[in-house]
Amino acid sequence: MPTELHRLGFALAGELIGQSEPRRLTFGRVLLKRRMWRIDGGFPEAADDSFENAGHYLAWRGWGAASGLPRYVFVKCASEPKPIYVDFYNPFAIDLLAKWARKREPLLFSEMQPAPGDLWLADENGRYCCEFRTSHVCLADPAWQATEVREGAA
Repeated sequence: MPTELHRLGFALAGELIGQSEPRRLTFGRVLLKRRMWRIDGGFPEAADDSFENAGHYLAWRGWGAASGLPRYVFVKCASEPKPIYVDFYNPFAIDLLAKWARKREPLLFSEMQPAPGDLWLADENGRYCCEFRTSHVCLADPAWQATEVREGAA
């Protein structure tokens, strides 16, 4: 169960690294941060019947490719609490992405890494996206002492 300190650490890491560093960061074979794109406008025009309009679907696919986005991405906007998964070959996902674009908010795209074919967690029903989140502390300094963080404590 994450503590307030964990939440603060993730928030700071997201603000300091996530917003200012668009590149993928790795350490050996360990992925530390996915590649990101912040796009503020320039989205394809939305059609009234977008789901039934093949031109709308093709326009979004072309826009994604022209923007340098990979086929599989997660998309976040400020007014939604959770990101959405978008496969640029899936018309249902394109339709949802188009609805978010109509909000006229910047959209933050991050690559799905590893891609679906490279997911390592698998069973007889298929492959699954997963990640490990860890916290690390340096105990090399004997003056450092862990203190308990209590909710509501200042």
